[in-house]
Amino acid sequence: MPDDAKTFRFQVMMTDDEANAVEQWAAENAIRSKAEALRQLCEVGLSAAKKADDVEETALRLENLGKRLAREISGVMARINTAQGDEKERAYQKGLSLLIETTASIVASAEQLSQTATAIVGPVLANRRNLDLEPTLTGAAFSPPEIQAQRSEEEMRNQLKALNALRRREPPKKR
Repeated sequence: MPDDAKTFRFQVMMTDDEANAVEQWAAENAIRSKAEALRQLCEVGLSAAKKADDVEETALRLENLGKRLAREISGVMARINTAQGDEKERAYQKGLSLLIETTASIVASAEQLSQTATAIVGPVLANRRNLDLEPTLTGAAFSPPEIQAQRSEEEMRNQLKALNALRRREPPKKR
């Protein structure tokens, strides 16, 4: 997307707080242009909007799992308190099984929520990594002159292209 021609212009009015927040975000992400910062923030926002239903669904599933777990534990505790002998042992075993099953479901839903959140903020994170790695890949930071000389200019360009593709979530193009 960053390589696409920019042909459409928007006029945006913001409060001082909003403008300051955009400028602060741009500074934190080493983006010099306010326009580029707004483009990237729009990309993140649009990605988040596409994933909002997934996030809401997963959050509701987690909430329902928590309520189910609370009901199940209450029922098992009531059975344990009234049971005797082998029946009490079976109630403990059933409670443990329910706890394990429900915990596994909660963990799976939490992982899904984490993956969705990562997909939403992935472009921003990739851009930050790109900014951190670019000087290293170009040999500008911490590389002795003999290592810099060994790297071909073409190799460095290919690495930068791969990082930019990652930032845009595209697979690198094969030559």
